[in-house]
Amino acid sequence: MNSNVYQSKIQTEEYVNIFGSRLEGHLKIGAHTFINPGSDVRHCVIGRYCSIGDGVYISPNRHPHDWFSTHPILLSKSERPYNDHIGRVVTIGSDVWLGGRSTIMAGLEIGHGAVIGAGSIVTKNVEPFNVVAGIPARVIKKRFDEDKIHLLQNLQWWNYNFIECEEKIDFSNIELAIELVSRMIEDNKIPPLSGEDATIHVDNFHYFD
Repeated sequence: MNSNVYQSKIQTEEYVNIFGSRLEGHLKIGAHTFINPGSDVRHCVIGRYCSIGDGVYISPNRHPHDWFSTHPILLSKSERPYNDHIGRVVTIGSDVWLGGRSTIMAGLEIGHGAVIGAGSIVTKNVEPFNVVAGIPARVIKKRFDEDKIHLLQNLQWWNYNFIECEEKIDFSNIELAIELVSRMIEDNKIPPLSGEDATIHVDNFHYFD
């Protein structure tokens, strides 16, 4: 296949941790995101404070079902090259939780605050703060009511560095947490994340160009 169409590149912000996973293609990973062992992450943009479980598969390879064959050997010998990279990139918002062994198909968008149930196969875009599960994944519920989702979307707390936040916050109480974090941001008690590139922190991962 046409391997020169897409140049591989990994770009991360600070505090990114990747454990025993396979990385491929053009990746951009936001601050405080972690990827657990056994995951296969390809061609995607991942936001901040994301939790990616064991064995998650993002943007798996695609094969044309309407060509003479779906096999890579025949595709590589085709007069018209098969370009798997068009529309391939997955976009994942911030504060997203991808449950273990879930699969996110190529080209999808996962909104801020979404939760993907373990073992799910996601074939459609997921709206912010939706909880989806199943094969194919379907909406189970929203994490919060629309008013709270609106407040969280406007607050965009994931743009701030909570590691350097010294004040205790009861995150189990969503109303009080939104109120307190909003006030702390206004009072400059939580520093914004720099947005600068940083050295990636990895443990036994594999990178394929």
